[in-house]
Amino acid sequence: MSPSLAAFYINLDRRLDRREHIEEQFRRVGITAERVSATTPADISPDRIAAVAATMSPTELACSLSHRKIWQLMLDRGLAGALIVEDDALLSTSLRDVLAQPGLASRLDALQFESHPSDALLGPPLPVADGISISRLMSSSLGTCAYYITARFAAQMLQRPDLDRLAVDRILFGRGGGTIYRARIYQSVPALAVQLGMFASPSIAAGRSDLEPARVAGRTRRVRSLAARLDKLGLNAGHALRILTSFGPTGELFGARQLKLPIADDIKAQL
Repeated sequence: MSPSLAAFYINLDRRLDRREHIEEQFRRVGITAERVSATTPADISPDRIAAVAATMSPTELACSLSHRKIWQLMLDRGLAGALIVEDDALLSTSLRDVLAQPGLASRLDALQFESHPSDALLGPPLPVADGISISRLMSSSLGTCAYYITARFAAQMLQRPDLDRLAVDRILFGRGGGTIYRARIYQSVPALAVQLGMFASPSIAAGRSDLEPARVAGRTRRVRSLAARLDKLGLNAGHALRILTSFGPTGELFGARQLKLPIADDIKAQL
């Protein structure tokens, strides 16, 4: 990869199993990546945790801060963009080919590599490598186990006032964050990364998530809350309108398709 296109991975100091796993993944795909120590709830002041408790668990806030640490690092080092990976990812060798594309940082703001179980609404495909295309993301494609982001866009994200109130994947790749309507956010097809715990056996130690208990609790709160259900109905209606107003004038909406993201063959071979 170009020296200006760096790669980083986030890893908790105590998760040596995950460090070994992700470093082997990078060796397999031929990418050199720098480790960044993950922020933990113990690193965050109790007052800050309490201030966002209604919308973010301590572990979700810590995860967000870990990603922001890398965004700032990109700016400090004058990088054009970077691949950011969480330590439970399975990666495709095609990542290297996509990241090597000339002018990648000028063509988009962020590129989601991860697969998500829900269908995604995607714009017309743009070929970028052998058997790989990217498409404008027009609906949520949650997860931050592997994505590319430009330094220019990272700087914009660091200025958002809601960084402590929304999970980082919802800000970057979720309709609730609003970014997908305004920025040039793309999705790789097929997905070139998956979260190990989402697809592999839970008996695999590296797939055990430190965030999952908080995520399950959050999902339970949202399902049981009538207010949350009403909010979701409003969000769905607003989403449909914003799709029309954001992507209709560009013409991208007319070539859009609803797609359950396929996964790269060399990732499926690892599952």
